[in-house]
Amino acid sequence: MFLKIVKRNCGDYLNLAENYRVNGKVVQKHIASLGKVDKKRKAEISRLVCKLNKIFELDEINDLSDLKEESRKNYGVNLVINELFKMYEMEGFFKSILKNKKIRYDFLETIKLMVMNRFVDPKSKLNLFENKNYYTNHEIDLNNLYRSLDILEENKDELEKHLFNMRKSLFNHKVDVVFYDVTTLAFESQTINKLLNLGYSKDKKFNESQIVLGMSIDKEGLPVSFNIFEGNKYEGHTLEKAIEDMKIKYSIDKVVIVADRGMLSENNLKLIEESGYEYIVGRSIKKITQDTKEEMFEESGYEKIVNENGEIKYKAKETIYKGNKLIIAYSKERAKKDKKDRERLIEKAKKMIKNNSLKATTKRGAGKYLKSEVEVKELDLEKIKEDEIYDGYYGLITNTTNLSPKEIIEQYHELWKVEESFRTIKSFLETRPMYHSSEERISGHMVMCYLSHVMLKTLELKLKQKNINYSHEKIRDALKSLEYSEIKYGDEKFALRAKTEDMAKKILDVLEIKEPSSFMPLKTFNKKIEKA
Repeated sequence: MFLKIVKRNCGDYLNLAENYRVNGKVVQKHIASLGKVDKKRKAEISRLVCKLNKIFELDEINDLSDLKEESRKNYGVNLVINELFKMYEMEGFFKSILKNKKIRYDFLETIKLMVMNRFVDPKSKLNLFENKNYYTNHEIDLNNLYRSLDILEENKDELEKHLFNMRKSLFNHKVDVVFYDVTTLAFESQTINKLLNLGYSKDKKFNESQIVLGMSIDKEGLPVSFNIFEGNKYEGHTLEKAIEDMKIKYSIDKVVIVADRGMLSENNLKLIEESGYEYIVGRSIKKITQDTKEEMFEESGYEKIVNENGEIKYKAKETIYKGNKLIIAYSKERAKKDKKDRERLIEKAKKMIKNNSLKATTKRGAGKYLKSEVEVKELDLEKIKEDEIYDGYYGLITNTTNLSPKEIIEQYHELWKVEESFRTIKSFLETRPMYHSSEERISGHMVMCYLSHVMLKTLELKLKQKNINYSHEKIRDALKSLEYSEIKYGDEKFALRAKTEDMAKKILDVLEIKEPSSFMPLKTFNKKIEKA
């Protein structure tokens, strides 16, 4: 690689280029532009180049063929994670939990490295170790990555409580509504232990080795707590632990718990009420009384509301379920979704018939649209027609007296935030596939992913406070672009920073992070990144 002056009508520009051969001929390839060589720029570049080679004057530079790029690394995600960790006072927290332990490695930097990796390019611990130099100049041992997961697992409750308490001061919002839901995390192997077990996954797959993840989030989308359960745990039986966390761990006195119909059981509702909480829980309209169904299909008596989910009509009935209020609602958007979901299952059922699948005997998923009493499988057209009439309708059970039906429906529609959190953890942060098999390592890995999720959501909320709405993917792309090249000339090494894109600059500005100079000695550059 070499530096060259390019003369243009509008002035002289300093470019970074390299030579390569094409059919035996040397061709120059443009790598980067270092900007216009005006008086201000000239003085700056002159100082930098003098450090590179003290005998050169800037005007004499045409070819520095001995100038070579040794590696390319990321500096931006390091700065961002450093700042987020400072916000949550993570260094002090980790010191407190490690004060009675003899740790002979840098635990803080090891955790940061794993979080940085989740932000930019989630990989296995082994792959991360092999590519650690892309993120950090600290020495990291592979075994210490695993040991750190064990420490996270041991201190899960303390970490969750610390993150919860810190975010109250960061965002100054009250936790008065909590959304709760569960998902499954499947493993490629069929390993079984106290935690890993075979179950029916949320991806509609049977007999997968999996764990069950339950998560609570607040109305801002920030996680409150999470728990993992054995893979065959019924989702409705996970709510008790979430309520216990809110009551004991976080001392939340009053809250409305919003959950889907999988949480609806007499025991769960009793548990919520005994905790002094209120609830809004989904209710299957297929299980309501025949009289109520007939009333549901009558056009009269409905009131209408219009929100971001479109037009929704509803009826509220008092003392319909265990003395509580039942709200029946209808949405055209939901009707479209119900129809689409059913058509997908019908197509899957047809394939099961064609392939003579053994799974055709089940009544879960697509199997519910197959007749089970006949030897040769066929579609259950009556069942399909029966389900069709319920398209768009759904029910809500609530004991709250402070919210109007409109507010109750709006709160229930916010449940998508939990689903978004699950998508973030499962897909964006790539919790799966999990390469751990022991219960402790699986739990430690989940704690690390949870910590990464909190940090990512915090960054997102900080951006929103400045009216900047970036998707997780765009945040990742912006952080990936914050790279620098390690350049060697003679015995000296220098850092050449890539041009900062607009999106990345906004992230740095919101977090009040000052970007390093575009070109400087490598040691100076590394010190600035570490101290930032």
